[in-house]
Amino acid sequence: MDLLVGRSPNLHGPVRIPPNKSHSFRALIMAALAEGTSKIIAPMVSHDWMLGTEALEMFGASVEPHANELWAMDLTTQPLWDYSVRYVLVLMELRNRRIVHVAVTASPTLTWLKQRVREATSFGSESRFLVHDNDGIFGQFGRRRPGKSGKSYRSALDLWLGEILHIKGVPIPYGAPNAAAHIERFMGSLRRECLNHFVFISEDHLRRTVASYIAYYNQGRPHQGIEGIPEFGPSLPRATLQETGAGPIKAVAHPVLGGLHYDYRLAA
Repeated sequence: MDLLVGRSPNLHGPVRIPPNKSHSFRALIMAALAEGTSKIIAPMVSHDWMLGTEALEMFGASVEPHANELWAMDLTTQPLWDYSVRYVLVLMELRNRRIVHVAVTASPTLTWLKQRVREATSFGSESRFLVHDNDGIFGQFGRRRPGKSGKSYRSALDLWLGEILHIKGVPIPYGAPNAAAHIERFMGSLRRECLNHFVFISEDHLRRTVASYIAYYNQGRPHQGIEGIPEFGPSLPRATLQETGAGPIKAVAHPVLGGLHYDYRLAA
């Protein structure tokens, strides 16, 4: 049986897709077939997604990623030597998995969280979308509440982001942590590669250790967000390997966190 489906001129409006790679890929195809410009917010990017994007561009479609405008935020806990708990806040830019801000506190509040977002979005570094979970610290309303602009929000944080900073808060669906897979993956790496190896004697000790790991993660640790090629530093170009024919390549290992990790660089 063959089906012939014609385009409906009256079909328009937003469509909420489930946090699934297959549904995200289908949304990409639907956006390419629709008239005008479509926006897909927080898709689940996969290898199939990247191949589909390249195929659509070969057919003449224009696909402009806004990953540099999409950030994610999450909190984790870490006990000190006396079993008191500290909270670690992380904000990540999804384009290259760069950690743009990290903070540590003993008692996180909504006011404290707002100040950390102000610090992260200052000096020309700003996002248009902020993906986060449904933590109670964000001031969950229970029911969506309208703001002065007429938009409705699920939490006090989203209301403040939209009305004051003009950043769209994107809360993930309830019970779906994989909708924020990038930041969840980093929080796991932070715990496995850093936090689980130390007994912290103070909040400052925890803050310094996390800051050292963040510097290593942003500038020295190979990962897919930077295509496996680390940078020399925040303002220096990325390293490239050139064929010189001079024999074996010499590398220098810089210890990180007392030798827990090593940052390998080409020798001068």
